[in-house]
Amino acid sequence: MVHIPGSVVACLCCLFPALAIAAQADDRLEVHQLEARADDWLSKPVHVTGRFASASADRVRLEDSNIVFRLERASHKIHRGTKRLVMAGSLSRNGTQLVFDVSFVRELPSEVKQFKQERKRIIPGDYAELYALGQWARQRGQWYGDRSLKKLAKRADDEALDWEVDEAARRNDVQRMLTLAERAEKLKRPATDVMRIRHRSIWVARRRLPENDPAAVEALAARVRQILPGTETVTPPEQREGLGEYFKSPIATYAAASDEQLALFHRALWVDLVTEAMKLSAVNGSDLEELASRAKRLLPERPELWRRFRLDDLDRQAEMAGALTRGKLLAVRDGYRELDLPEKADAVVERWLAAMRAALSKDDIEARLQLAADYRSLANDNLAAAELYRQALAIAPELQEAREGLRESGYDYIDGQWQRVDGLDAAAMREKRKQQRGELSVGDSEEEVLRRFPSPDRIARTVSETSIVEQWIYDGPPAFYIYLRRDRTSDTVKVIATHRAPATR
Repeated sequence: MVHIPGSVVACLCCLFPALAIAAQADDRLEVHQLEARADDWLSKPVHVTGRFASASADRVRLEDSNIVFRLERASHKIHRGTKRLVMAGSLSRNGTQLVFDVSFVRELPSEVKQFKQERKRIIPGDYAELYALGQWARQRGQWYGDRSLKKLAKRADDEALDWEVDEAARRNDVQRMLTLAERAEKLKRPATDVMRIRHRSIWVARRRLPENDPAAVEALAARVRQILPGTETVTPPEQREGLGEYFKSPIATYAAASDEQLALFHRALWVDLVTEAMKLSAVNGSDLEELASRAKRLLPERPELWRRFRLDDLDRQAEMAGALTRGKLLAVRDGYRELDLPEKADAVVERWLAAMRAALSKDDIEARLQLAADYRSLANDNLAAAELYRQALAIAPELQEAREGLRESGYDYIDGQWQRVDGLDAAAMREKRKQQRGELSVGDSEEEVLRRFPSPDRIARTVSETSIVEQWIYDGPPAFYIYLRRDRTSDTVKVIATHRAPATR
């Protein structure tokens, strides 16, 4: 053992009570610092610390130092197990040799032990103090090549960074959090730690989003895609069930997640933000059809979203059915069918047809023919179509398209009027007419003709001085003519000929 007289230590502490306190202060120099700036400290009182290497009666040597530490009197006891010392005194040069005259010396705990003591003193959250402690340990770890001190320094830096992130989150300082994430990356923190900071910054930013601002939400979703990997990978259906817990407690759930789960959370967060932006856009009057298309393309996890937008768009258009073009009507109808809503598809067609019918002008034949065809093809409504064909005939009695349309709609011209018949009745009637026409012969009376063929479609007359020749025209099918001569002197009417004729009406 090396001895420093106890009287010297006692005397120094009595005369300079602050000396012992200063020896514990943070401004004392490590021996490496003293050597590096020796000229700045010559002949000045200074406190120096270092690792104890050896001692003699009037000398102390510190590890990794060339300074001669000279004791003033016989030494105080220094145990062989001593790790570190703090010494007060002054520095001088003796030629090229640095000499430190020691006026006070005291044992210190090891750096590791002192680190732990100081760590307990630091109030949780005081990241500045913790960073300083980490720097203290790092310097000494570098000076002495001490791996344990370097590990403690790394641990202190990591914990201090976490505290700083916590403070930035409390202050809603998103940019600072992103800067801290970059620092963590430079410090070679695990990639998951860096992502946790960035992920947390997104949720802080989300709390600060202005209300009803789809552009701001969209921008935040874009940031998620930029800084968090995995957002472009669609989440399989079997992995979507567990995402509810994440949204209930995103930060805690994320912190406890495996690396594989993180990408799922990134995608879920991005989908949720894009969904919110789209909903706000819809409320603000954006194009619902475009939103539906985007939702279907980008968010297959949310089929209800594109369906909602699509249905809202179709309903909006259906409310103005009368303003739709025929092509747009068909698109709306087919859209409802795509959503498996046949009742809505039929309803919009009915409203459109009714609106088109109400808008018909008095003499518009072509519009009536087209609308009648639409009633048949779009609504399978032959009754409404027949009424429109009748209206067209009232305007133009010779209109063959209207007559053909009536027959295609299940009507036939019977007894002077168009009557609805089913297919079998019409066929039977036509066959009967054919047979009856074959039974007529020249000389038959007008009464016989009327009995067999009442109400011709029209009658054409040729008048002479002695008679009137009438052509009774039956459109059919089959179409045929019956010719009768009406004698003007005897007032008799006889059949003079029958034959087929192309329908003229």
